[in-house]
Amino acid sequence: MKKKFRNYPTLIGITLVVLLICGCSKKDESKTKQIKPVAAIPVENFSKLDVCGCNKQANIILDGSIALRKKFMDIKTLKENKNAIQQIRIRAKNWTSLMSACFMNHGANMWVPSECNNVEIIEEKKDILYDLGIQIVQGEKMRL
Repeated sequence: MKKKFRNYPTLIGITLVVLLICGCSKKDESKTKQIKPVAAIPVENFSKLDVCGCNKQANIILDGSIALRKKFMDIKTLKENKNAIQQIRIRAKNWTSLMSACFMNHGANMWVPSECNNVEIIEEKKDILYDLGIQIVQGEKMRL
């Protein structure tokens, strides 16, 4: 009877090691390597947007950037994926183009809060991106 109980700690130890190795193994990241571009209006049409349209496009760009960045565990992992870096740079370039066009056409009205122009949410999303290591306000020339 003692021999049966003597093997249990060894069996439990081996099981725990196997579970630990399986649980901590590197995930297949092939799914995250193919990232599709943002579905936003063409850059040429940014100058035709009203204040609400500018806010909507800003949210699309920021949300897409946040979602893309969160697919990677850390900024180092993101930097290893050339496709992701390219997509971040495209979004950053679109961001600066959008901001230029909108501020040129609407000026101070871009800072006036309304139901369709929530400036606080835009700032919060930019802060989230900044905390995740992406300074989108620098445009396509940001350091990554």
